[in-house]
Amino acid sequence: YLDRKSSGEKIHQRMALAYLDLKRIYDSEGSESEKLQKKNAYLASLMEELGFKRKITNATLIQFKTYDPGDHGFGRIYERSGQKVGTFLKTLSRLTPQSFPEPQMEQFEGVLKSLKE
Repeated sequence: YLDRKSSGEKIHQRMALAYLDLKRIYDSEGSESEKLQKKNAYLASLMEELGFKRKITNATLIQFKTYDPGDHGFGRIYERSGQKVGTFLKTLSRLTPQSFPEPQMEQFEGVLKSLKE
C-alpha cells in the first residue's frame, strides 16, 4: 500500500511539473507547428518515463491539476497531528467559512498552510 501511495505521489508531482513545462512551451517563441512538435516529443518522453501505456494528453495533465487541489496540505496536517485522527480533525475543525477568501475554492492550499496546531 505505502509503495503504491508513494508511487502515486511521485506521478502527481511529475504531472504537475509536466503541466508547467507545457505551459512554458506554449508561451515560448516559435510557430504553432514548432510548439506542437515540442509538445508531442515532451509528452511521448513523459509517457515512456512514467511507463504509461495510454497516450498522455492535455486532458490527462489537467485531471491531475483539477483532482489534486489540496491533498498535500491535508497530508501535512495529518503528519503534524502525529497521524492521530482525533488531533487531525480537531485541527481542521478550526476552519470556518470565513477561513476561505471565496466560496467553492478549487485551490485552498494557502488556507491549510495557515492552520497551526
